[in-house]
Amino acid sequence: MKRSLTKKITSNAIDSIYDSAIKAGDSGGKLLGAGGGGFMLFIAKPELHDSIKEKLKDLLYVSFKFENNGSSIFFCQA
Repeated sequence: MKRSLTKKITSNAIDSIYDSAIKAGDSGGKLLGAGGGGFMLFIAKPELHDSIKEKLKDLLYVSFKFENNGSSIFFCQA
């Protein structure tokens, strides 16, 4: 539906990342961020994580977990 709003809703690079993840076994994904960068969030069965990470090995992998205690603020300086 969002694609019908504007041609700027995605790009060839984003579509390629998404398609690669799906071909590796991913069930679905979501683009997160507010333009000019961001993250792709994927959902997949745990046994498929390694194959998806291998398929997307040129991208930065950021591990995360869900938290029941609400939001936390952290600082990371590279």
